[in-house]
Amino acid sequence: MRRLGSTCRVDTWSAPFQRTLALSLVTMLLAAAAGGSVLADELPWTDWVYAYGGSQGDWCKSVIETSDGSFLMAGDTESFGNGSSDGWLVKVDADGNTEWSQTYGGPDIDRFRSVVEVESSGGYVAVGYRDVPGEILYDAWVVRVDSFGQAIYESTYGGTGRDEANHVIVTSGNNVIVAAEADGGVAGVGYGVPWLFELDDSGNTQWSTKFTQVLEGRAMIVAHDHGNLAVGGTVVDESGKGNCWLAQVDLNGNLNWDATYPAAYGSNLTGLAVHPTRGYVLSGNVIINAGGVIESHYPRVLETPGQGIVAWDSTYAGYEGKWVNSLAPTPEGGYSLAGEDWPSAWLLVIDEWGGPVWDYRIPDAQRGYAHTVTSDGGYAVTGYTTYIGTWVADFFLAKVVTSECVVSPARIDFDDVLVSTSRDESFEIRNDYADAQLDGLVSSDSPEFEIVAGEGPFSILPGNSLTVTVRFQPPDIGWYEGTIETGLDLCSDVGCKGYGASQCVVEPSVFNFEETCSYADTTFTIRNIGYTPLDGNVALPAGDFWIVDGEGPFSIEPGGSLVVTVRFEPLSEGSHHDTVTTGTDMCNVYLNGSSPCQCGVSATDLDFHTHTVGNATDLDFTIRSCSGVQLSGTITESCDHFQIIQGEGPYLLDPGDMLTVTVRYEPTEEGSHECLVSLGEALCSDVMCTGTAVPPGTEVLDPMPSFPEKATLRNRPNPFNPTTLIEYSIPTAGHVQLDVYDVFGRCVSTLANGYREAGRYEAHWSPNAQDGRGLPSGMFLCRLVAPGEILTLRMVLVR
Repeated sequence: MRRLGSTCRVDTWSAPFQRTLALSLVTMLLAAAAGGSVLADELPWTDWVYAYGGSQGDWCKSVIETSDGSFLMAGDTESFGNGSSDGWLVKVDADGNTEWSQTYGGPDIDRFRSVVEVESSGGYVAVGYRDVPGEILYDAWVVRVDSFGQAIYESTYGGTGRDEANHVIVTSGNNVIVAAEADGGVAGVGYGVPWLFELDDSGNTQWSTKFTQVLEGRAMIVAHDHGNLAVGGTVVDESGKGNCWLAQVDLNGNLNWDATYPAAYGSNLTGLAVHPTRGYVLSGNVIINAGGVIESHYPRVLETPGQGIVAWDSTYAGYEGKWVNSLAPTPEGGYSLAGEDWPSAWLLVIDEWGGPVWDYRIPDAQRGYAHTVTSDGGYAVTGYTTYIGTWVADFFLAKVVTSECVVSPARIDFDDVLVSTSRDESFEIRNDYADAQLDGLVSSDSPEFEIVAGEGPFSILPGNSLTVTVRFQPPDIGWYEGTIETGLDLCSDVGCKGYGASQCVVEPSVFNFEETCSYADTTFTIRNIGYTPLDGNVALPAGDFWIVDGEGPFSIEPGGSLVVTVRFEPLSEGSHHDTVTTGTDMCNVYLNGSSPCQCGVSATDLDFHTHTVGNATDLDFTIRSCSGVQLSGTITESCDHFQIIQGEGPYLLDPGDMLTVTVRYEPTEEGSHECLVSLGEALCSDVMCTGTAVPPGTEVLDPMPSFPEKATLRNRPNPFNPTTLIEYSIPTAGHVQLDVYDVFGRCVSTLANGYREAGRYEAHWSPNAQDGRGLPSGMFLCRLVAPGEILTLRMVLVR
């Protein structure tokens, strides 16, 4: 059948080229000589090819089709990133347009070799190898990223030899299994041994198996095998010849069996597929060596039920000089292989018994390293090219198809659509046949995805197209998926996916505090992306986290936002978790923090600021046992002007106990003074006290001279007994009121009520003073009302 010539879509660096008929007469003769058949109605062509890269070398080694219909490529780049070579992920849509790209690594060599999607929890895991600071050789490298390429964790694994991860798959429990080489030789010379290990979703090793029964080798690929795992690689025998190697292990990495599949001249393994009923299919290359130099090579594919038995073994001598790097099952039951037919990337399709169906040199693509069979029955091939792009080695991605009915895009992702609203997206059905009319009827299998234009019945003449518009209208919050059927076997259906979203968006929804022994603050923002006011209530149970600002009921107008400040103040050692609720769906914030301290000291620096000679000022700090240890000691100081007036000891704190220590600064002479207060316990940090004294009668300026950029409110120590220092700042002069309330909302003390200049201020509050006499232990709220600001602080009194 004659095809219409048309310009393919290429990236902005590339010159357009014409679609090329796949099978030349020479190719047909070679295929026939290899014992295969040529199906003339399945001649392939390149739908599009893009290059991705910069001014230096960029090499792609892996590609997957993601659940949203896009493609994700993994490899390494010398054009971008931090070092001589960085790991590089590039995500593109179904038409090859870049969605995002991200580099990973340090100043030296970092390279990715495989990537997998973790569909159930979102994101991806990429594996490869990297230089480790202080080591000469590489370590296996695993990087987990979210759906936008932001790193969640990265870890290295290995010993003193060269360790390289080559392939990764995901388990049903979100763990990943990595095929690698362990303890290889220096600088790529010499093999190590095949290595397989499993990691949980945080990168922790669950089990690790090194196949030391093999003399030398590397694990190249791993696959699920009917409740077991199949791992394939290349091993070297005593004569130095390479052989295909296959092993089966259980889900804990225990070996069931392994076997080699030798070839007359030696061979490697580059692909592995598990057949539903007949065992395994292996692919690689027969390599003819002479004196350590490769004289010739050609592809090899074999089927085995396992344990060294060969069902069939096809060595494609008619394809001499060609090389295969990857293997994938086809929907028809055969297999596709991608590699190179120098100087072009090359694709070979065989039937289920190894007979060639067709092969194809991909225009403008130089070397094919990996490929995948796409959901619409095409092929996505990747590797590197110097023919398009920047004219040095660049990533390339080519979409190869065999049907002349082109549906684009093959998937539609509606992203977030507010509940009870709708969004329209379109796709195109294009008839590229020269002499055939396409007749069909477009239909939807899901009521959430409605066809609003182009439903048909339709008839598309050769060279024409039909645009179909789909409307997504989610009835409730959650994910929705559906399929738009074209009604034609020749035309792929279109997958649709969308999310019914709340009008409330919170950023970030998860926050991990850094380790602290005192406290740390962060903020999150609640945004109203809807069309009506958003009402809710910010709340957080009392504990290690508490809301500094923004607590309570709120109403946010459309397009508006609310900023909430949260403090992490650990009451004990270890990990801590809590949730800020907002009273609206999908807008909670999850908090995580940890404290490494067995002894928690509320303040390791006490600044008494400036006072006049002879004037006494007291400040408190607390010591808390944060773990299962007992703390004991005597608090001492040997300084002029400072004196411990409460809590000196000796003290003995059982787990969970707290001691309040009061230090008095009563300077007897002018100048700057400091004093180190020793807590007498190795687990506890000592406390440095500082103060400045001026002559009696000197006006002490309060606030301090530097002007704050925003209003703040805090106290120390917290918890406290009997006194706490409340520090507040105001960026604008005006009337200021500072009150203390109990949990019933009753004002128990007013600490400020009048005009204040912009600056920083302090106020001491002691529940033992006249206005606070008789107050019990518990929580109190300090409320600051300043020009344009209202801040609330939670304080805990411990009797």
